[in-house]
Amino acid sequence: MTPTRNPFHVVTQTIQTIVLPVLGAGLIVLTLTACNKQSNSSTAGTNAVPDPSEAALVDLTQALRRYAMEHRGLPKNFDELTAAGYLKPVPTAPAGKKFEIDAKTTRVILVKQ
Repeated sequence: MTPTRNPFHVVTQTIQTIVLPVLGAGLIVLTLTACNKQSNSSTAGTNAVPDPSEAALVDLTQALRRYAMEHRGLPKNFDELTAAGYLKPVPTAPAGKKFEIDAKTTRVILVKQ
């Protein structure tokens, strides 16, 4: 009489020997690719100067999200953020653009005027 193999054992063994190593290698590649993109974007030029509008976007978005969490809703405009003490005067946007509240993503974006 020939011993029968448990089908569950075959599936488990296949997963352990083939699927898990392939997934692990894929995750390593994705992680290395993401790290490489971040380091390339932060050192795009030899004398990279941070964009002040990017820093302003981060600050404005953080203030907006704090307000939204504590007030359970978005402000109508930046004046409400300033009046509530979440924001000092709104920074100046680059020429031809303005800061705007994106209600769908709860963040501040730059748009053309």
